[in-house]
Amino acid sequence: MEANEFRIIDAHTHVIEHIAGLGRKGELRAVGNGRGRWLDGEEVQLIPPGWGDTAFTHDTLVEVLDEHGISKAIMMQGSFYGFCNEYTFEAQERHPGRLYGMGTFDPFAYEAHRLMEHLIRSFHFRGLKFEISRGFGLTGYHPELRLDGPEMAPVWKLAEEEGHHPSITIDYKRVTFTIWTHAIEDLSESDFILAAKIDELFGGGAAPRG
Repeated sequence: MEANEFRIIDAHTHVIEHIAGLGRKGELRAVGNGRGRWLDGEEVQLIPPGWGDTAFTHDTLVEVLDEHGISKAIMMQGSFYGFCNEYTFEAQERHPGRLYGMGTFDPFAYEAHRLMEHLIRSFHFRGLKFEISRGFGLTGYHPELRLDGPEMAPVWKLAEEEGHHPSITIDYKRVTFTIWTHAIEDLSESDFILAAKIDELFGGGAAPRG
């Protein structure tokens, strides 16, 4: 690759071993053709037609990246289609330097702290991702979850340990995070990863700017 060649990095991709989600409408069951059915009978399309019946594999993801000229991708997770920590780990092991995984877990789990340590130390995930929304995330079945509550404290602790200093601006219907790595006085690669995580916290819109 030429030194001045622009590289495209997809900061929000997914791999799905098998559709098996959980949310405000109960469990989500795979019904084929990339679709899932909630407990109340509503069906949703999770996987684009032709990309998978009940799964979107990491090999298929790499094929899609190649087709669109994308050099790297960060794999996010969510309870909408089901947590896939081990499969995400397998994906980054199969495609080193190409796919990077983000771990996730239910912060209300009895052994949440041990699970988080396992994701970081054993699976070597570079970060943790949480979908905090009523429609497709944790607050759909944990409505008492608060960003400043004890369950989310490990997330903020992780940002501090990584040397990030995010500032938060809260306006009407809008939350803005400004990220800066003081050690290099600029944006680092991990800033883009953290921005992607923050983007997931609030449903989209985060974009690093230098």
